[in-house]
Amino acid sequence: MIDSPKDIVQASNFLNIQFTPDTWQLVSTELEVPTTLVEAKPDGLIVHPVFVQARQLPSASLSPAQIMRIVLGWAPESRAWRLGMLLLDPSMTKYDTAQMQWCELAEWPDDTFAGRVNGAKVAGQSLARLLNRPFQFVDPNTQPRVAAFINSDQPEISMSAENVARPAVQTHRFPAVYSTGNDIPSEIIPHPTIPELETFPTEPSVKDKPVELQYPEVTLAPLPLKFSHWKFAHTSVGVRWQRVQSWWAVNIGRVLLFGALCVLFLILGIGANTSGLADVEPTWLPTVGLLVGVLMLGSLIVTLWRMFNATSVLVDTHKKEVYNKGMVLPFVNWRVPFSQIEYVLVSQTAPQSQGRRSKTDPMKINMDTWIHVFDGQQFHLIADLEGVEGRSHAWDMVKQHIQNPNRRPLQLAEYDTPAHQAALQIANRIGVPVYVEFA
Repeated sequence: MIDSPKDIVQASNFLNIQFTPDTWQLVSTELEVPTTLVEAKPDGLIVHPVFVQARQLPSASLSPAQIMRIVLGWAPESRAWRLGMLLLDPSMTKYDTAQMQWCELAEWPDDTFAGRVNGAKVAGQSLARLLNRPFQFVDPNTQPRVAAFINSDQPEISMSAENVARPAVQTHRFPAVYSTGNDIPSEIIPHPTIPELETFPTEPSVKDKPVELQYPEVTLAPLPLKFSHWKFAHTSVGVRWQRVQSWWAVNIGRVLLFGALCVLFLILGIGANTSGLADVEPTWLPTVGLLVGVLMLGSLIVTLWRMFNATSVLVDTHKKEVYNKGMVLPFVNWRVPFSQIEYVLVSQTAPQSQGRRSKTDPMKINMDTWIHVFDGQQFHLIADLEGVEGRSHAWDMVKQHIQNPNRRPLQLAEYDTPAHQAALQIANRIGVPVYVEFA
């Protein structure tokens, strides 16, 4: 169950907890490619949009100051063990459980927990130690218990296509710590924990309260978004990717240039051997002219082929479908309904840093990107974008991702570029998550 150097604890609903002394991740294995739902670092949590919506969290990032404690306890309502967090409301004037939000991370049915109890405890302790938060294990045989939960119907996390629009900030009741007499106090009462478990102070320290979230909020840029060869803009039925006018102008210029050079060199090459005039010196020069003429003819054919096969991609929010259609030859190359799309994928080269004015400023970055939609069986290319420039507000985190190039949810604070902005806008219209991976 535990594998070194990364410890792994299996939980219900296709979830694994993976942790090291410096990292902690909650990973969904429901899809073919494992997906990180929650990633913890000493400065806070980064949460996948699907998990944010399922747990109705206030944002995709949580600082340690927002977490009251980590709890592993028995839920008599569902007869399962649950690992989760008590979240604080910043407006609270006292630590009242009625104003706290419960966020479940993983659960184990009673019949499967016996073999994983130690691993689950260690996983909970590891998360608490990483965030410097208190950890509480509540044994069902002891008098004080943690009820999971007054609203115990938190949904299972599913990575299938769902609407993951940004949730509004809400306050939810979390189950209080209660006794067997069903007396629910309005404030948390400290209870003794199992001796061998490491604990931390149960109330946030003053220095924790002003801690800022590591990831700043990045707003979506308005359309249109323009690239070197593409434009992403609104249409009457949705949004469209299409070639910019400069792309057409460059290719028309190439057609004229290659056509003129082809005719010129072919005339010179053929005419030198058929004109009846004196032989050209050196004698191999006409042959070179013919070869250059053939080369120009090939370039002309390739350019014409590229122009006749130019396509646009429309995200049609009226018909609820994405399709690729020719711009010169009006044939539909592929079409995928929204209901079949599972996620949007941004495949990219490793971002190259372009410098910044100071350590507090975002890092300027540059990369090549390819945007796809995945329908459960194959990927469909939407746009290939070269030399995309943008900013990273969390460059240190991006450098860690480069060293560990797993597919992960898109965070605009990491990749604030027009390409990633466009991918997120597509996903928001379809209602699916966005992932990033290195090509």
